[in-house]
Amino acid sequence: MANILREYIPKKDEARSLIRQTFMTDADIMPDEKNGVLRISIHNMTNPRNNRYVQQLCDVLNNSETTFPGTNLRLVYDLVSNHIPTDQEF
Repeated sequence: MANILREYIPKKDEARSLIRQTFMTDADIMPDEKNGVLRISIHNMTNPRNNRYVQQLCDVLNNSETTFPGTNLRLVYDLVSNHIPTDQEF
């Protein structure tokens, strides 16, 4: 995963640090057997830049169309912030 991120991160030594941070970040795991999907929604990172990098990693992982072992559920990764409508008031 760090090698994937190194393609997007200008400072190459930051990739491993970002992967460690991603693994320690909360995520929602939502199976959708009807659509054959296991959605992994990663909570926000420490800043918008890291969110962009993690979203790029999610895009690469999603393109691999990997299924969760022992199931027929395709893994789909995204960020929780992608589920928040842009016109939502706080």
